[in-house]
Amino acid sequence: MKASNSKSNKVQNRNVILKMIALKAPISRVELSALSGLSKMSLTNIISEFKEEGLVFETGIDSSASGKRKPILLDLVDGAICSIGIHITRSFIDGCLADIKGSILFSKRAEITGNLQSKDLIDLILDLIKTIHNLSTHKIVGIGIASMGPLDLKKGMILNPTNFYGIENVPIVDIVKKIYPDLPVFLCKNTNSAVLAEKYYGTDKAIKDFAYIGVSKGVGGGAVVNDRLIIGSDGFACEIGHVSINPNGPRCSCGNKGCLEMYANIGAAVQYAEEKLDNGQKSILRKPVTYEKILNAAKEGDFVAGAALDEQCKYLSIGVINMINLFDPKAVIIGNEIAMGGNEIIHRLQKYVSDTPISVKHHHVDIFVSKFYDKAPLLGSATFVFENLFFS
Repeated sequence: MKASNSKSNKVQNRNVILKMIALKAPISRVELSALSGLSKMSLTNIISEFKEEGLVFETGIDSSASGKRKPILLDLVDGAICSIGIHITRSFIDGCLADIKGSILFSKRAEITGNLQSKDLIDLILDLIKTIHNLSTHKIVGIGIASMGPLDLKKGMILNPTNFYGIENVPIVDIVKKIYPDLPVFLCKNTNSAVLAEKYYGTDKAIKDFAYIGVSKGVGGGAVVNDRLIIGSDGFACEIGHVSINPNGPRCSCGNKGCLEMYANIGAAVQYAEEKLDNGQKSILRKPVTYEKILNAAKEGDFVAGAALDEQCKYLSIGVINMINLFDPKAVIIGNEIAMGGNEIIHRLQKYVSDTPISVKHHHVDIFVSKFYDKAPLLGSATFVFENLFFS
């Protein structure tokens, strides 16, 4: 988005400056003018409005600047502009209040127990939104909902995610809008929401081309190319978890055979570990095995845990390699539950990926875990509101 000195573009200009302050603060008026192309008068008027609205404050003088007259730095007031984010998974639903600077101010989790029905899902989501909305004293500008796909983004509907209790065709956007008619409601794929969190608030915001792979009970992907999120015509882009890596493999609930998700999700790692225990391998692990137990045991050097992660990462590396070959990114970010493994995961992926993709032979591709670990989709669900209202 570019600013314009035309009076007719006032809303666009406000959004451009708001975005710059939110993502680059502390920042001076001189820098804002240079980056936006706005005249000094136009910028002064916008900043004055922001100050009157309680959005912006002056943090002090930039002592590092050259010249006798040091510029005054600006920042956004914490919590001045907030949104509610909802992240739907197969195990739990997370809700949060986040501000436009990328800080989660409050969060709450609702565990999924038993056999979930559509009504139960709706009730859990609405209860979370109500709790967060009622607790907040901040200005809430919208509600973002992130869910595993497939989704109908035009109709705001959760279609039929694999292994999700048979739930299908939930018009979640319309349902939430009926309760909160004054707030815009947005639906996005959970890996795309995670990508937005990384794009705006992640470890290296200067990266304009990166891929993201999220691994929990499912495997999903997303990508930013030339600083733009890849969505596809109907929002189905980057479904790396449902790319077949074994055409003779077992049938996935999506209908395909041998999907990557079946070999690389956290459930697969648990299965690998339990198979080794059943075969009599010595380990500090005991059944029932959980992914968290595997990660902890691997850090202690346990052979079975390490072998299970190695098997998982061997398959996951196929997805990483495909994303690198498809999008030629500068980095691949690994997120969701698998990110809790940190270096135990990254070292194994680097071993398998090294020198394999075409592009890697010509330039280095960083592979690292999300700084948000498993919280990127949650923060991203709230960020999707800012993306639609202010950032795009």
